[in-house]
Amino acid sequence: MDDLAKLLRCFTDPLCDIDARKKATDSIKDSQELWHTKEYPKFLKVFLEPLLAQLTSTQPQFEDTELQKLRHSVLEVLSKLPPNEVLRPYLPKLLELCLTILNSDNQANGVLAMRMLLDLNKNLVRSSVQGFEPQFVECVNFIAKVYAEFQATFAEAFGPNPAKLPTDFSSTFRSLKMVSECPLPLMFLMQLFPVYAKTRVPALLPSMAAAACQRGPELSALPPCPQAVWEKEMEKRQRDMRERQQRGQPPEQMSEDKWKELVQEKWKEGVLGAVTDLKIAQVRTLNFLTMLMRNFPLELEPHMQGICSSLFYLFRSAPDSIAVRRELLAATRCMVNGPQKNVCFAGVIGDVLEGGVLLGSSMASMDALKPVSVLTFCEIVHHTRKLFTLEQLGGVVSYLACCVADRSLPFTTQSTCVRLSLNLVECLYQAFKRPDSDIVAKKLAQSLLSKILASFVAKLTALAQDIPSITAAAKAEQSERLSVQAKMRDSNNPDTSVVLYLQGAGEKEKEINDCKLIVQNIVYGAKTLLFSILYCTRHYYNIQQHEQAKAAAIAAGQPPPAMNANPAHVGMPEEDVRTCTQLLTSGLACLKVSAFFVEGKEFCEHFAEIFTVMDTRDFTDVFSVRMGVLFDIMAEDPDALTVAAHLVQNSAVGRTFNALLARYLTENKLHLLADHKSTEALLVQKLFRLVFLGVTLADGESLLVATLVKLVDKCLKSATQQRDPLAYLQLLRILFKHCHASREPLPHLYQELAPQLNAALNTLLAMLDGPNCTEQLKSLLVELCLLLPANLRVLVELVLLPRLVKPLALALRGSDELVSLGLRTFEVWVDSLNPEYLENALSEVVHDVMGALWALLKPSHPMRPHALAAMQLLGKLGGRNRKFLRDPAPLEYKDNPEHGLRLILTFRPSTSFLVPLDRCVALARNGLTPGAAGSLIGDKNGNNTDSDKYYRGQALTFIQVCLSAVLNLRAPEDTKSASPDCQGSPLDKLATVLLEGKHPPMVRPVPSRVELGVKTKTQLVAERSVLTSLLTAVISAAGDEQLSEQAIPFCRSICRHYAMLFAAGAKTPPPAPLMSRSTVVQQPQQQQQQQGAGDGAGAAAPHGEGG
Repeated sequence: MDDLAKLLRCFTDPLCDIDARKKATDSIKDSQELWHTKEYPKFLKVFLEPLLAQLTSTQPQFEDTELQKLRHSVLEVLSKLPPNEVLRPYLPKLLELCLTILNSDNQANGVLAMRMLLDLNKNLVRSSVQGFEPQFVECVNFIAKVYAEFQATFAEAFGPNPAKLPTDFSSTFRSLKMVSECPLPLMFLMQLFPVYAKTRVPALLPSMAAAACQRGPELSALPPCPQAVWEKEMEKRQRDMRERQQRGQPPEQMSEDKWKELVQEKWKEGVLGAVTDLKIAQVRTLNFLTMLMRNFPLELEPHMQGICSSLFYLFRSAPDSIAVRRELLAATRCMVNGPQKNVCFAGVIGDVLEGGVLLGSSMASMDALKPVSVLTFCEIVHHTRKLFTLEQLGGVVSYLACCVADRSLPFTTQSTCVRLSLNLVECLYQAFKRPDSDIVAKKLAQSLLSKILASFVAKLTALAQDIPSITAAAKAEQSERLSVQAKMRDSNNPDTSVVLYLQGAGEKEKEINDCKLIVQNIVYGAKTLLFSILYCTRHYYNIQQHEQAKAAAIAAGQPPPAMNANPAHVGMPEEDVRTCTQLLTSGLACLKVSAFFVEGKEFCEHFAEIFTVMDTRDFTDVFSVRMGVLFDIMAEDPDALTVAAHLVQNSAVGRTFNALLARYLTENKLHLLADHKSTEALLVQKLFRLVFLGVTLADGESLLVATLVKLVDKCLKSATQQRDPLAYLQLLRILFKHCHASREPLPHLYQELAPQLNAALNTLLAMLDGPNCTEQLKSLLVELCLLLPANLRVLVELVLLPRLVKPLALALRGSDELVSLGLRTFEVWVDSLNPEYLENALSEVVHDVMGALWALLKPSHPMRPHALAAMQLLGKLGGRNRKFLRDPAPLEYKDNPEHGLRLILTFRPSTSFLVPLDRCVALARNGLTPGAAGSLIGDKNGNNTDSDKYYRGQALTFIQVCLSAVLNLRAPEDTKSASPDCQGSPLDKLATVLLEGKHPPMVRPVPSRVELGVKTKTQLVAERSVLTSLLTAVISAAGDEQLSEQAIPFCRSICRHYAMLFAAGAKTPPPAPLMSRSTVVQQPQQQQQQQGAGDGAGAAAPHGEGG
């Protein structure tokens, strides 16, 4: 408090001099942050009045005096007061003080007063404007007077005979800095008092426009020091020299030249500051005027041309600082959006196109303002593009191409440049069509269109390299945002949903969206661009041909020919064709950015539409060299298949694209079908489906015939060579179906395929009869045989129809689709062929065909929907549908229906069934003899391999086990009565007796405990046949070198077993019944060779039944 009292005493004590009050003011200014607390009301109550008194009780100073320093320091303190509600009671006094200073003080104090006035209106008057209208009127009057005195101020500083330059001590009415401070407060006051602004402001506009349009000296060519200044400086120097002489000081040691140089530098420094103040004042005034264009269009209309001209003059002459250029760019954009934009920029198009005018030359402004300057340039060109000449359009196209390729610019700015370039396409197109344009102008327009295309393709190429990283970053950011939202989501709290809704996308997601806009703009506009290039190329070529014909006619003395109304169908220039080739690659690479937003198919449709306007030769050149890239991209992204589908269905380029795609797939990608489950194989099939659709298009057959013939040949060869031919056969089925489904006949294709029909049918029938023909392949092969692409006449001429009857019979007993195909095929044959010829062709399978047809008529048959068609066919056949009944039906014959060896398999709890082993025994017996009929072991020449030895050993083991079961060998179960050499389980006992070569134990014969009833004669014959086959196989195996080690011990034991039976007096088995054909011939031999085998055969019956 003591310090407060001392400071207050300095202001209230009349004995305190100016220096003491200045120091007190500086103390308050230095510690003013301490008063901006709860002590702020007390500070205002104590110090505000004394501070105001320092300004009201003293006179304004227009020289650098101590009193001026005091007044300026007090104003600095007042300007730093926080403009809050505490200051509101003092608001009228402060406003009055500001207006007083503005009307009577110097430049330095006036600038502070104007800024203080703006702060007070912005923070206090804004909330309640009632009662403050007089201060608005007075402020407007002051600003009007400032601009009214501007011409005098300008003449005084920069006229032919400048008197003096404006300084901080100049009057506020003669200050250039004050002019620069007026527009912003005036704009804010107009918003606070709109009613008064409508009547007061229009009177200011002419003087403000005149001030803004005043051309001053350039910063690069400042005026020399005037004579009046030299004289004044000379007088001052002489006065200083006299004073030094009076004080007895030595004279100043400075040469005349040095003194002149200092005076000149001082003058230049002052002029430079004044010129800078002038430019800044004009820039702010222009900015203010451009903002008022919508509010006062009629008042500013006479000044629009001058304002626009002055604007671009200031772009070149104003200080190259960020703040100044930002205001100039803002003023330019206001003019662009104003009602008189077309008139404004009509005369400054050259200034707009001048390099570096909008952006400047400093590195700081280039870094900070480049996006804004580019957008401003784009807006100007967009609204005035129809006023440009071709040369000027060339400059615009070059500048936009640089901006599109500039990676330092944001994606939004690059997208704007792309859209403007597309808008210029129409201008160039119209310039080419203009009747008064000569051939040079037309060539220039064509080259500019090509340049736009090159810039677009270069941009897509650059984006194709950046999109993967941008997409990855956007996906990571999106997943992180979604995970955070999932954690924050609370169904019981409604505020959570609002917070999640307000949470927008991240920076990377916005970046990829902007990137998508660039790609979309290029793709959506490229079709129009290519059309314009092609139009200009054709008409330019037509004009060239006309000029040459005209010159030749004139030289020959003939009248010049007329211009050809229909230009020749020439393609684009070679350079543009190469550019389109790169467009195909880069455009498809940018598909990922649209796939991120699930818009890939729509993007691909527009992308494919680009190439539909191309000439056929150009289209062929583009896609013939990039079909591999297209295939790879389609394999990576399924949405890219839309490109091929769209091009196939296009009437202009569909035939050409079909031919190119079919040739590429046939020559390069058929091997992928070997793995029919792979992604590439599925893609190949989808693409061939599209190709086959082109067969049905107008004239589509002629371009595809050669390729389709080669395709059929390759597919058939690959089907016979590959382990899994399914995909190749499916591809042929697709082709054959499209051929049959064609509404128009395909004579060329059928004619070219006719020589291959015989070989194709041989291949299909061989595969149908082959060992690896599964049910799926069987159905597919049958369908292919019936769908052969040939007319019925050709099939008859080539004698192929009789070979198709077997697939027909199989089809009639196949699936629903096959039955339908078989019925249709058979109906065509019945309707078209001679009945006798058809009857002869069906002779081999007539029973199968007729049986299948009659089976379709059964009420319980699953193919009931085909009953009507089958009935119609039987009706068309007439009496021939019953001829097959005269011949006996083929039945499977078996001389003995019984089985010699069966197993009873039982699954829990009680399910049992018989498994006959007769065929298994026969198969194992054949396997022991390599190269024999029916043997599956050994190569084609009967040679054995190492693996064959293993399988033959397994077959011998199986036969030995079966023989042991048939012989019904068993040991007594009472181990107590057995000899010591026959102990253990029955299996151990049997092995001991048969394989170890020991003497047999003394065992009393025991009858079998299993009695299964009396066997029939046929059962006995079957068991005898199996026993004979097993014994023959075991004995013959003993003579094989590879099997001797395993076969000889078992064979010896079997012989020992039969010797024991013979020694024990076993009875001879009864002879085979006469009813068996197979045994009638063999009966005498069996009675002689199988003496003593009766008990073995008889005992095997129960065991053979019981397994």
